[in-house]
Amino acid sequence: CEIQEIPLPPKNMLELPRYDGEFNLEKVISYKTKNLVSHETMEAVIQTLKEALEFMNSQCTVLVHGDFLLQNIMNVGDILYIIDWEFAGIGNIAYDDATLWVTTFKNNAFRKSFLMRCLANSVDSTIFKRLFVLNLLRLYLREIKTCQETNSLPVLKQEVISNSKKELERALCDFDTLVSLSD
Repeated sequence: CEIQEIPLPPKNMLELPRYDGEFNLEKVISYKTKNLVSHETMEAVIQTLKEALEFMNSQCTVLVHGDFLLQNIMNVGDILYIIDWEFAGIGNIAYDDATLWVTTFKNNAFRKSFLMRCLANSVDSTIFKRLFVLNLLRLYLREIKTCQETNSLPVLKQEVISNSKKELERALCDFDTLVSLSD
């Protein structure tokens, strides 16, 4: 949450990638999920992102880590350090939080607690919730795509795909449905 308070450099000083509405939509359209996700679900995700394109672009205003995973958070004493900034860019207030949510699906207590803290610290909870869900739509499809393309352990691969499909459907409903059913 505090990452987003770092002021952005002037536009002409540093060229950072933009994780905006176009980024999300282009990525989703490019994903080939080989029937792991129904045609109806893919169409619903694409339509939702198209309808939110202008909103997501307007919210692309803060520094994001871009790869906010547990393995990129170091705990030294009472201080947390965030490492591995190679994917840093300009995004929205829920971009990194959505990434952490997706990648910690086996630890519901942690991720719900983390998300509730971020939500409590957000300036506008309605905007945060909407952005969080919009980011999840792309991230869950990315997880499914990545699993189908890798040679990871079949049991783990199936677990990630199954969880991602289930939460993708929930994310298409709304934020509160997603969070309440993610147990």
